[in-house]
Amino acid sequence: MSARADNAFDQWYMLAISDELAPQQARRYQLLGLPVVLWRGEHEARAWLDQCPHRGAALSLGAVSGESLACPYHGWQFDAAGRCRHYPAH
Repeated sequence: MSARADNAFDQWYMLAISDELAPQQARRYQLLGLPVVLWRGEHEARAWLDQCPHRGAALSLGAVSGESLACPYHGWQFDAAGRCRHYPAH
């Protein structure tokens, strides 16, 4: 990727109005051709790449519980910082 393209990802973009994203909700958006999940736990909204690092499932199809987002495929739960905190099969 060129320096100019890298710089495009180092910017702020508006994908939605805050009121459009209710607590405990996840929604899929597109940003510069990439799928992005916007989700809100009980408090803050977050934006992540809409892909589970385990099997690539769309996190936007998962469930929000408290301050965690769960993958719809295997149920891995990621905390607000993006760390996987729960592996249901382990």
